[in-house]
Amino acid sequence: MRLNAAARGWAERFTDKPLVINLNARIPQEILDRWMEADLRFRNTWLKQRHDLKDQSQSGYDLALACFGVDAGLTEQQIVDLIIHHRALHNQRQRTRLDYFQRTLSRAAGRLEQIGNRDHSLTSEYRIFGPPGTGKTTNLSRQIRRAVERFGPRSVLVTSFPKAAAAELAGRELPVDPDRIGTLHSHCYRALGAPPIAEANVEDWNCKYRQLEITPTRRQSKLDGEEAAEDDGQAKAGDFWLRELNRFRGMMIPPEAWSANLRDFAQRWQGYKDALGLLDFTDLIETAWREIPVAPGNPAVIFADEARDLNKMQLSLIRKWGEYCNYFIV
Repeated sequence: MRLNAAARGWAERFTDKPLVINLNARIPQEILDRWMEADLRFRNTWLKQRHDLKDQSQSGYDLALACFGVDAGLTEQQIVDLIIHHRALHNQRQRTRLDYFQRTLSRAAGRLEQIGNRDHSLTSEYRIFGPPGTGKTTNLSRQIRRAVERFGPRSVLVTSFPKAAAAELAGRELPVDPDRIGTLHSHCYRALGAPPIAEANVEDWNCKYRQLEITPTRRQSKLDGEEAAEDDGQAKAGDFWLRELNRFRGMMIPPEAWSANLRDFAQRWQGYKDALGLLDFTDLIETAWREIPVAPGNPAVIFADEARDLNKMQLSLIRKWGEYCNYFIV
């Protein structure tokens, strides 16, 4: 998902321009609405409802907005305009000296730079916030390079849910060994010894349960995070139930809360897998979560790109693996 036309047009205005103070600067409301919908912390900052801020002055909120902007990959000019707009919205005196904004930007950038050097005794989990298309992957790439400089190319694990995001990271020529970059499913698949995948072996199932036929899936496509079209006119009855089963399992909803029909399908599907020694794609995550306490290769740092796309089980696995790392970023 990319920025819409309004957001792209706004961003393009700041390309290769000197930093200026425009007291009439305003952020398009459409963009602000998208940010507030995508990021609760930004919403609370914009509305001045951040009770966790030690500095509740306007300068404290200026810094919080600058940190958001740096995390989201905004340009310095965009961040300055964001602060100016926020001050105007809350009837605060405007800052007119360029050095004030430069100091604020420097402090915000410094906080992002210091993630790897912080005391992780209180928390080892860090998050890069921002709506789609604002540069989170660019910031993540910088963090990955710093981690590699400190720990080495084999001590960093990079994961992303969709293939496109993993491919984008791989295409940035990061100094990480290629097998350390991939989808979470692919990391689990290798860690579990490349087990046979149920969705790629449904011939016997389709013969036995003709009323619940499942469309065969190419193993590599699913490991790469590619999802089949959910309503392409060719989906079979079993596809629907398998999709529902994966959704409920991914949300870690207990079976007693499932419908009777879903429990019936799950029992048949589990019996089929057990008989042939198969794992389905949700099993890869669940089995790794239950049985593999340390991420493949025992990395010092884990980076999870596009973490907003992870379901509860997948995020739980990342956090479990993160307990044995110096720190991890989602």
